[in-house]
Amino acid sequence: MSCTNHKQTIRENLNLGVKASYAGKWSIAIKHFDTVLDMDSTNTEAYLDLAKVYIGKRQYTKAMSFLNKAINIDPKYGDAYLSRARLYTIIGNKEAACKDYLKAQANGVENLYNYTKFCK
Repeated sequence: MSCTNHKQTIRENLNLGVKASYAGKWSIAIKHFDTVLDMDSTNTEAYLDLAKVYIGKRQYTKAMSFLNKAINIDPKYGDAYLSRARLYTIIGNKEAACKDYLKAQANGVENLYNYTKFCK
């Protein structure tokens, strides 16, 4: 497979996974994101999208593990910090949520003042 086809296949699977996710077809979304990770085990976007699926399924431990993988691969991935902050908020860990909202902001995510204004 050529480099262009490889990248195109990854992009197509990411798009199909997101589309399935929005439609609530989580098992289909997971298959698409898993396909991406089979092709590129360092694809942070696929890890983030998988985490969002598992948050939707209320499988928070699994979601957290995918967010942590994305952040470990790219410590400057602002969107992963934002999603992890939201997950920390859901599970009631305000201190960890604040830290991640601030990291998301420091890594390019905008308009977080309402989340960060109470953080130290």
